[in-house]
Amino acid sequence: IAPRFAASGAKISDTDPPAENSAISTPSKLSGVASSILYAALNVPIITFAFFFVGKKFAIYSIMNVLISSVFMQIIPNWEVTNAIRENSFIVENDVTRVLFAGVCTGLSSAIAFKGDFSCGGIDVLTYYFALRKSTSIGKYSVAINGFIVLLHTVLFCINDPARYDNAIIAALFSIAYLFITSLIVDFINVRN
Repeated sequence: IAPRFAASGAKISDTDPPAENSAISTPSKLSGVASSILYAALNVPIITFAFFFVGKKFAIYSIMNVLISSVFMQIIPNWEVTNAIRENSFIVENDVTRVLFAGVCTGLSSAIAFKGDFSCGGIDVLTYYFALRKSTSIGKYSVAINGFIVLLHTVLFCINDPARYDNAIIAALFSIAYLFITSLIVDFINVRN
């Protein structure tokens, strides 16, 4: 959420149009197909790590999930349900609602994957690995790793463009709220002892 917002240069004010210039606006510079390919390609080294350090079944199911997700990234935006969500002004125009909605959806999808002993790829693989090794909850590792990434991005963005530091900080706060919601859902559904 934060990198896309900060890069867009969006500002929050009462006079800005809500959807395009809201704090969590998500402009994309990649076409749909390119982003799907990039998503799958970036997951190859992470899934390779999972193959050797988490387990073969976990890695195979995770790469299947990543590949299926890459295909669905092309299909889902055209579904009627997706269009209905996009047209719902309560979700689209309210940043807090968007953070809650995204956090719950992401948390549910990650928790279901973890329940099946696989992941959605990316940082989920690392959080699963650490939680497995330490016999503890996945959510706290997810918040720690992703929170570090958000913090690093915010600092680098502020150094690069100090005039828009307020945008980066607001986006970071929304991103951290999203991370906490996601981790709460994951830990609530996927209890490990």
